[in-house]
Amino acid sequence: MDYHKIELDLICGILDALPQPSALLNRDAEAAYVNVLGEECGLSGFDFAASEPVMEALVNGTRQNGEIIAVGDVPGTVRIYPVRQGEGIAGALFCFEPIVVDKADSPAQLPYVSTEMQDVFSRISRLSGVNASVLVIGETGVGKESFARMLHAQSQRNALPFRTIDCRPGAGEMEIIGGDNDLCREYANAGMLFFDGIGALDPDGQEFALKIIQTKKLGTSDITARLCFSATPELKTMAQTGKFSYELFSRVSLMNIFIPPLRDRTDDIPPLARFYLGKYNDLYGKSVKDFSEDYWRYLLRHEWTHNLRDMEIIIKESVADCKGEFVGHVPLAAGRQVTLRRDRHKYTYTRIEALLSVYGNTTEGKRRAAKELGIGLSSLYRIVANYKRDKSWGRVD
Repeated sequence: MDYHKIELDLICGILDALPQPSALLNRDAEAAYVNVLGEECGLSGFDFAASEPVMEALVNGTRQNGEIIAVGDVPGTVRIYPVRQGEGIAGALFCFEPIVVDKADSPAQLPYVSTEMQDVFSRISRLSGVNASVLVIGETGVGKESFARMLHAQSQRNALPFRTIDCRPGAGEMEIIGGDNDLCREYANAGMLFFDGIGALDPDGQEFALKIIQTKKLGTSDITARLCFSATPELKTMAQTGKFSYELFSRVSLMNIFIPPLRDRTDDIPPLARFYLGKYNDLYGKSVKDFSEDYWRYLLRHEWTHNLRDMEIIIKESVADCKGEFVGHVPLAAGRQVTLRRDRHKYTYTRIEALLSVYGNTTEGKRRAAKELGIGLSSLYRIVANYKRDKSWGRVD
Protein backbone atom coordinates (compact mmCIF):
# COMPACT_ATOMS: atom_id res chain seq x y z
CA MET A 1 0.00 0.00 0.00
CA ASP A 2 1.34 3.44 -0.99
CA TYR A 3 0.94 5.36 2.29
CA HIS A 4 2.62 8.45 0.81
CA LYS A 5 -0.06 8.69 -1.90
CA ILE A 6 -2.81 8.18 0.68
CA GLU A 7 -1.41 11.02 2.81
CA LEU A 8 -1.12 13.31 -0.21
CA ASP A 9 -4.70 12.54 -1.31
CA LEU A 10 -5.88 13.25 2.24
CA ILE A 11 -4.08 16.62 2.30
CA CYS A 12 -5.54 17.58 -1.10
CA GLY A 13 -8.99 16.56 0.11
CA ILE A 14 -8.62 18.75 3.21
CA LEU A 15 -7.56 21.72 1.08
CA ASP A 16 -10.55 21.23 -1.24
CA ALA A 17 -12.84 21.26 1.81
CA LEU A 18 -11.55 24.66 2.96
CA PRO A 19 -14.04 27.52 2.45
CA GLN A 20 -11.48 29.87 0.88
CA PRO A 21 -8.96 29.77 -2.00
CA SER A 22 -5.89 27.94 -0.67
CA ALA A 23 -2.58 26.49 -1.82
CA LEU A 24 0.08 24.21 -0.37
CA LEU A 25 3.53 25.65 -1.06
CA ASN A 26 6.89 23.91 -1.04
CA ARG A 27 10.04 25.48 0.42
CA ASP A 28 10.79 27.15 -2.95
CA ALA A 29 7.46 29.05 -2.86
CA GLU A 30 6.01 26.87 -5.61
CA ALA A 31 2.43 25.64 -5.46
CA ALA A 32 2.43 21.88 -4.82
CA TYR A 33 -1.38 21.89 -4.82
CA VAL A 34 -4.07 24.52 -5.34
CA ASN A 35 -7.62 23.77 -4.24
CA VAL A 36 -10.69 24.21 -6.45
CA LEU A 37 -11.53 27.70 -5.16
CA GLY A 38 -7.89 28.69 -5.61
CA GLU A 39 -7.98 27.58 -9.23
CA GLU A 40 -11.10 29.67 -9.80
CA CYS A 41 -9.57 32.87 -8.40
CA GLY A 42 -6.22 32.52 -10.20
CA LEU A 43 -3.87 31.15 -7.51
CA SER A 44 -2.37 28.71 -10.04
CA GLY A 45 -0.79 31.60 -11.92
CA PHE A 46 0.16 33.64 -8.82
CA ASP A 47 3.85 34.38 -8.28
CA PHE A 48 4.20 33.30 -4.64
CA ALA A 49 7.97 33.91 -4.63
CA ALA A 50 7.37 37.61 -5.33
CA SER A 51 5.07 37.95 -2.31
CA GLU A 52 6.79 39.39 0.77
CA PRO A 53 4.40 37.71 3.28
CA VAL A 54 5.03 34.30 1.65
CA MET A 55 8.81 34.67 1.80
CA GLU A 56 8.60 35.93 5.39
CA ALA A 57 6.77 32.74 6.31
CA LEU A 58 9.11 30.42 4.39
CA VAL A 59 12.40 32.07 5.34
CA ASN A 60 11.75 33.14 8.93
CA GLY A 61 8.95 30.73 9.82
CA THR A 62 6.69 33.61 10.83
CA ARG A 63 2.94 33.09 10.59
CA GLN A 64 1.29 35.81 8.48
CA ASN A 65 -2.22 36.97 9.30
CA GLY A 66 -4.17 39.82 7.72
CA GLU A 67 -1.74 41.16 5.11
CA ILE A 68 -3.51 42.71 2.10
CA ILE A 69 -2.35 41.46 -1.30
CA ALA A 70 -3.86 41.19 -4.77
CA VAL A 71 -4.22 37.97 -6.73
CA GLY A 72 -4.54 39.32 -10.26
CA ASP A 73 -7.01 42.18 -9.87
CA VAL A 74 -8.68 40.67 -6.79
CA PRO A 75 -7.66 42.17 -3.42
CA GLY A 76 -7.81 40.11 -0.26
CA THR A 77 -6.22 39.22 3.04
CA VAL A 78 -3.96 36.22 3.51
CA ARG A 79 -3.16 33.80 6.29
CA ILE A 80 0.07 31.84 5.80
CA TYR A 81 1.06 29.00 8.10
CA PRO A 82 4.65 27.70 7.89
CA VAL A 83 4.88 23.89 7.75
CA ARG A 84 7.84 22.68 9.80
CA GLN A 85 9.79 19.49 9.28
CA GLY A 86 12.35 18.79 11.96
CA GLU A 87 14.37 21.96 12.49
CA GLY A 88 13.56 23.42 9.10
CA ILE A 89 10.57 24.71 7.12
CA ALA A 90 9.23 22.34 4.47
CA GLY A 91 6.64 24.72 3.03
CA ALA A 92 3.54 26.69 3.95
CA LEU A 93 -0.24 26.65 3.79
CA PHE A 94 -1.49 29.76 1.96
CA CYS A 95 -5.12 30.82 2.52
CA PHE A 96 -6.59 33.78 0.60
CA GLU A 97 -9.76 35.60 1.58
CA PRO A 98 -11.03 37.91 -1.22
CA ILE A 99 -12.27 41.27 0.04
CA VAL A 100 -15.77 42.04 -1.15
CA VAL A 101 -16.09 45.68 -2.14
CA ASP A 102 -19.36 47.26 -3.19
CA LYS A 103 -19.90 47.70 -6.91
CA ALA A 104 -17.52 50.33 -8.26
CA ASP A 105 -18.83 53.86 -8.35
CA SER A 106 -19.19 55.48 -11.73
CA PRO A 107 -16.36 57.94 -12.53
CA ALA A 108 -19.06 60.58 -13.04
CA GLN A 109 -20.08 60.14 -9.38
CA LEU A 110 -16.57 60.48 -8.00
CA PRO A 111 -15.26 63.95 -7.10
CA TYR A 112 -12.19 64.12 -9.32
CA VAL A 113 -10.63 67.59 -9.29
CA SER A 114 -7.12 67.01 -10.70
CA THR A 115 -6.17 68.28 -14.15
CA GLU A 116 -5.01 64.75 -15.02
CA MET A 117 -8.53 63.37 -14.57
CA GLN A 118 -10.13 66.28 -16.39
CA ASP A 119 -7.88 65.33 -19.31
CA VAL A 120 -9.15 61.74 -19.05
CA PHE A 121 -12.77 62.89 -19.17
CA SER A 122 -12.05 65.11 -22.17
CA ARG A 123 -10.45 62.20 -24.02
CA ILE A 124 -13.39 59.91 -23.24
CA SER A 125 -15.73 62.56 -24.59
CA ARG A 126 -13.69 62.86 -27.81
CA LEU A 127 -13.47 59.10 -28.35
CA SER A 128 -17.11 58.38 -27.51
CA GLY A 129 -18.22 59.44 -30.99
CA VAL A 130 -15.58 57.34 -32.78
CA ASN A 131 -16.66 53.76 -33.49
CA ALA A 132 -13.18 52.25 -33.12
CA SER A 133 -11.61 49.89 -30.59
CA VAL A 134 -10.06 51.47 -27.48
CA LEU A 135 -7.47 50.30 -24.95
CA VAL A 136 -7.97 51.50 -21.35
CA ILE A 137 -4.59 51.48 -19.57
CA GLY A 138 -4.08 51.76 -15.83
CA GLU A 139 -2.74 50.09 -12.73
CA THR A 140 -4.75 47.64 -10.66
CA GLY A 141 -7.62 49.36 -8.87
CA VAL A 142 -7.90 52.59 -10.89
CA GLY A 143 -11.31 51.47 -12.19
CA LYS A 144 -10.57 50.61 -15.82
CA GLU A 145 -13.92 48.88 -16.36
CA SER A 146 -15.85 51.82 -14.90
CA PHE A 147 -14.13 54.17 -17.37
CA ALA A 148 -14.94 51.77 -20.21
CA ARG A 149 -18.58 51.87 -19.08
CA MET A 150 -18.41 55.67 -19.06
CA LEU A 151 -17.15 55.60 -22.64
CA HIS A 152 -20.01 53.27 -23.59
CA ALA A 153 -22.59 55.47 -21.82
CA GLN A 154 -21.54 58.46 -23.96
CA SER A 155 -21.54 56.52 -27.23
CA GLN A 156 -24.32 56.19 -29.81
CA ARG A 157 -24.68 52.48 -28.93
CA ASN A 158 -25.45 53.12 -25.24
CA ALA A 159 -28.96 51.65 -25.56
CA LEU A 160 -27.36 48.25 -26.21
CA PRO A 161 -25.80 46.19 -23.38
CA PHE A 162 -22.21 46.38 -22.11
CA ARG A 163 -20.67 42.89 -22.04
CA THR A 164 -17.48 41.91 -20.20
CA ILE A 165 -15.10 39.06 -21.01
CA ASP A 166 -12.75 38.13 -18.16
CA CYS A 167 -9.33 37.35 -19.68
CA ARG A 168 -7.74 35.98 -16.50
CA PRO A 169 -6.35 32.42 -16.59
CA GLY A 170 -8.98 29.90 -15.59
CA ALA A 171 -11.92 32.26 -16.15
CA GLY A 172 -12.90 30.24 -19.23
CA GLU A 173 -14.85 33.09 -20.83
CA MET A 174 -12.72 33.23 -23.98
CA GLU A 175 -13.50 29.56 -24.57
CA ILE A 176 -17.23 30.10 -24.00
CA ILE A 177 -17.48 32.75 -26.72
CA GLY A 178 -15.37 30.67 -29.11
CA GLY A 179 -18.24 28.56 -30.37
CA ASP A 180 -21.38 29.17 -32.37
CA ASN A 181 -24.14 29.66 -29.84
CA ASP A 182 -26.67 32.16 -28.56
CA LEU A 183 -24.11 33.73 -26.23
CA CYS A 184 -21.79 34.46 -29.17
CA ARG A 185 -24.61 36.16 -31.03
CA GLU A 186 -25.60 38.13 -27.94
CA TYR A 187 -22.04 39.34 -27.34
CA ALA A 188 -21.42 40.09 -31.02
CA ASN A 189 -24.43 42.42 -31.11
CA ALA A 190 -23.80 44.17 -27.79
CA GLY A 191 -23.17 47.89 -27.51
CA MET A 192 -19.64 47.36 -26.22
CA LEU A 193 -17.60 44.17 -25.79
CA PHE A 194 -15.05 44.73 -23.02
CA PHE A 195 -12.03 42.39 -22.75
CA ASP A 196 -10.93 42.81 -19.13
CA GLY A 197 -7.18 42.30 -18.49
CA ILE A 198 -6.03 41.33 -21.97
CA GLY A 199 -2.42 41.07 -20.78
CA ALA A 200 -3.34 37.91 -18.84
CA LEU A 201 -4.24 35.96 -21.99
CA ASP A 202 -2.09 32.93 -22.78
CA PRO A 203 -0.70 32.54 -26.35
CA ASP A 204 -3.81 30.67 -27.53
CA GLY A 205 -6.06 33.35 -26.05
CA GLN A 206 -3.99 36.08 -27.70
CA GLU A 207 -4.29 34.33 -31.05
CA PHE A 208 -8.05 34.01 -30.58
CA ALA A 209 -8.40 37.70 -29.63
CA LEU A 210 -6.36 38.70 -32.69
CA LYS A 211 -8.63 36.57 -34.88
CA ILE A 212 -11.70 38.30 -33.42
CA ILE A 213 -10.24 41.71 -34.26
CA GLN A 214 -9.15 40.67 -37.77
CA THR A 215 -12.34 38.86 -38.81
CA LYS A 216 -14.82 40.92 -36.74
CA LYS A 217 -16.61 37.67 -35.97
CA LEU A 218 -17.57 35.62 -32.93
CA GLY A 219 -18.17 32.11 -34.20
CA THR A 220 -20.23 32.74 -37.32
CA SER A 221 -21.74 35.99 -36.01
CA ASP A 222 -20.58 39.34 -37.36
CA ILE A 223 -19.48 41.68 -34.57
CA THR A 224 -21.31 44.98 -34.49
CA ALA A 225 -20.27 45.75 -30.89
CA ARG A 226 -17.56 48.27 -30.22
CA LEU A 227 -14.46 46.52 -28.88
CA CYS A 228 -12.73 47.81 -25.76
CA PHE A 229 -9.75 46.31 -23.92
CA SER A 230 -8.08 46.94 -20.59
CA ALA A 231 -4.50 46.33 -19.51
CA THR A 232 -1.89 47.46 -17.02
CA PRO A 233 0.92 49.78 -18.20
CA GLU A 234 3.30 46.79 -18.47
CA LEU A 235 1.57 45.57 -21.64
CA LYS A 236 3.81 47.61 -23.93
CA THR A 237 6.97 46.22 -22.34
CA MET A 238 5.52 42.71 -22.51
CA ALA A 239 4.93 43.15 -26.24
CA GLN A 240 8.40 44.59 -26.83
CA THR A 241 10.08 41.71 -24.99
CA GLY A 242 8.08 38.95 -26.67
CA LYS A 243 5.94 38.08 -23.64
CA PHE A 244 2.80 39.26 -25.43
CA SER A 245 1.83 39.26 -29.09
CA TYR A 246 3.19 42.47 -30.59
CA GLU A 247 0.70 42.25 -33.46
CA LEU A 248 -2.20 42.05 -31.01
CA PHE A 249 -0.76 44.94 -28.97
CA SER A 250 -0.45 47.04 -32.14
CA ARG A 251 -4.08 46.34 -33.01
CA VAL A 252 -5.59 47.13 -29.62
CA SER A 253 -3.48 50.19 -28.78
CA LEU A 254 -4.28 52.40 -31.78
CA MET A 255 -6.55 54.47 -29.53
CA ASN A 256 -6.03 54.44 -25.79
CA ILE A 257 -7.15 56.07 -22.57
CA PHE A 258 -4.56 56.21 -19.79
CA ILE A 259 -5.87 56.40 -16.21
CA PRO A 260 -3.08 57.83 -14.02
CA PRO A 261 -2.44 56.19 -10.64
CA LEU A 262 -3.80 57.89 -7.56
CA ARG A 263 -0.31 58.64 -6.17
CA ASP A 264 0.37 60.88 -9.20
CA ARG A 265 -2.74 63.01 -8.67
CA THR A 266 -2.77 63.80 -4.98
CA ASP A 267 -5.27 66.62 -5.51
CA ASP A 268 -7.92 63.89 -5.83
CA ILE A 269 -7.14 62.23 -2.48
CA PRO A 270 -9.01 64.61 -0.08
CA PRO A 271 -12.30 64.77 -2.05
CA LEU A 272 -12.22 61.01 -2.73
CA ALA A 273 -11.56 60.26 0.94
CA ARG A 274 -14.52 62.43 1.99
CA PHE A 275 -16.68 60.76 -0.69
CA TYR A 276 -15.97 57.30 0.74
CA LEU A 277 -16.42 58.63 4.29
CA GLY A 278 -19.92 59.78 3.36
CA LYS A 279 -20.68 56.56 1.49
CA TYR A 280 -19.83 54.32 4.44
CA ASN A 281 -21.38 56.69 6.97
CA ASP A 282 -24.65 56.07 5.12
CA LEU A 283 -24.06 52.32 4.78
CA TYR A 284 -23.28 51.77 8.46
CA GLY A 285 -25.60 54.42 9.88
CA LYS A 286 -22.70 56.39 11.35
CA SER A 287 -22.16 60.13 11.89
CA VAL A 288 -18.38 60.32 11.52
CA LYS A 289 -17.47 63.96 10.79
CA ASP A 290 -13.92 63.74 9.48
CA PHE A 291 -10.51 62.08 9.72
CA SER A 292 -7.99 62.94 12.42
CA GLU A 293 -4.80 64.81 11.52
CA ASP A 294 -2.78 61.57 11.80
CA TYR A 295 -5.22 59.78 9.51
CA TRP A 296 -5.05 62.59 6.92
CA ARG A 297 -1.25 62.38 7.10
CA TYR A 298 -1.52 58.65 6.44
CA LEU A 299 -3.88 59.15 3.48
CA LEU A 300 -1.59 61.71 1.84
CA ARG A 301 1.58 59.67 2.35
CA HIS A 302 0.25 56.23 1.47
CA GLU A 303 1.52 54.68 -1.77
CA TRP A 304 -1.96 53.43 -2.85
CA THR A 305 -0.62 50.29 -4.52
CA HIS A 306 -4.14 49.29 -5.52
CA ASN A 307 -5.37 52.85 -6.08
CA LEU A 308 -9.11 53.51 -5.50
CA ARG A 309 -9.73 49.89 -4.55
CA ASP A 310 -7.12 50.20 -1.82
CA MET A 311 -8.53 53.51 -0.56
CA GLU A 312 -12.14 52.29 -0.47
CA ILE A 313 -11.25 49.11 1.43
CA ILE A 314 -9.21 50.99 4.04
CA ILE A 315 -11.77 53.76 4.61
CA LYS A 316 -14.60 51.23 4.69
CA GLU A 317 -12.84 49.29 7.46
CA SER A 318 -11.92 52.49 9.33
CA VAL A 319 -15.47 53.84 9.34
CA ALA A 320 -16.84 50.46 10.42
CA ASP A 321 -14.39 50.42 13.38
CA CYS A 322 -14.83 54.10 14.32
CA LYS A 323 -16.46 54.71 17.73
CA GLY A 324 -16.47 58.51 17.75
CA GLU A 325 -16.83 61.54 15.49
CA PHE A 326 -13.35 61.33 13.94
CA VAL A 327 -11.59 58.45 12.23
CA GLY A 328 -8.24 58.11 13.93
CA HIS A 329 -7.44 54.42 13.63
CA VAL A 330 -5.55 53.14 10.58
CA PRO A 331 -6.30 49.43 9.94
CA LEU A 332 -3.29 47.34 10.99
CA ALA A 333 -3.09 45.44 7.69
CA ALA A 334 -3.11 48.72 5.76
CA GLY A 335 -0.63 50.38 8.11
CA ARG A 336 2.00 47.77 7.36
CA GLN A 337 2.00 48.77 3.69
CA VAL A 338 2.76 52.50 4.11
CA THR A 339 5.40 53.78 1.73
CA LEU A 340 6.33 57.42 2.20
CA ARG A 341 5.51 59.46 -0.87
CA ARG A 342 8.70 61.49 -0.76
CA ASP A 343 10.81 58.29 -0.91
CA ARG A 344 9.08 57.34 -4.13
CA HIS A 345 9.48 60.86 -5.48
CA LYS A 346 13.21 60.69 -4.85
CA TYR A 347 13.32 57.53 -6.97
CA THR A 348 11.11 59.04 -9.67
CA TYR A 349 13.09 62.30 -9.64
CA THR A 350 16.30 60.33 -10.24
CA ARG A 351 14.66 58.68 -13.26
CA ILE A 352 13.42 62.06 -14.50
CA GLU A 353 16.95 63.47 -14.29
CA ALA A 354 18.31 60.51 -16.23
CA LEU A 355 15.66 60.85 -18.96
CA LEU A 356 16.15 64.62 -19.27
CA SER A 357 19.87 64.04 -19.77
CA VAL A 358 18.88 62.01 -22.85
CA TYR A 359 15.90 64.00 -24.16
CA GLY A 360 17.06 67.48 -23.08
CA ASN A 361 15.78 69.85 -20.40
CA THR A 362 13.27 71.50 -22.76
CA THR A 363 9.50 71.39 -22.73
CA GLU A 364 9.57 68.75 -25.45
CA GLY A 365 12.22 66.79 -23.53
CA LYS A 366 10.10 66.91 -20.39
CA ARG A 367 7.04 65.80 -22.36
CA ARG A 368 8.97 62.80 -23.71
CA ALA A 369 10.29 61.97 -20.24
CA ALA A 370 6.75 62.11 -18.80
CA LYS A 371 5.50 59.81 -21.56
CA GLU A 372 8.32 57.34 -20.87
CA LEU A 373 7.38 57.30 -17.16
CA GLY A 374 3.67 56.93 -17.94
CA ILE A 375 2.69 60.16 -16.16
CA GLY A 376 1.29 63.51 -17.23
CA LEU A 377 3.53 66.52 -17.87
CA SER A 378 1.94 68.36 -14.93
CA SER A 379 2.76 65.38 -12.68
CA LEU A 380 6.40 65.55 -13.78
CA TYR A 381 6.59 69.24 -12.89
CA ARG A 382 4.92 68.57 -9.52
CA ILE A 383 7.28 65.69 -8.65
CA VAL A 384 10.30 67.85 -9.45
CA ALA A 385 8.94 70.78 -7.42
CA ASN A 386 7.99 68.58 -4.46
CA TYR A 387 11.37 66.87 -4.45
CA LYS A 388 13.28 70.17 -4.53
CA ARG A 389 11.06 71.57 -1.78
CA ASP A 390 11.52 68.48 0.43
CA LYS A 391 15.27 68.52 -0.19
CA SER A 392 15.53 72.18 0.81
CA TRP A 393 13.66 71.32 4.03
CA GLY A 394 15.98 68.40 4.72
CA ARG A 395 13.28 65.79 4.19
CA VAL A 396 15.26 63.81 1.64
CA ASP A 397 18.96 63.08 1.26
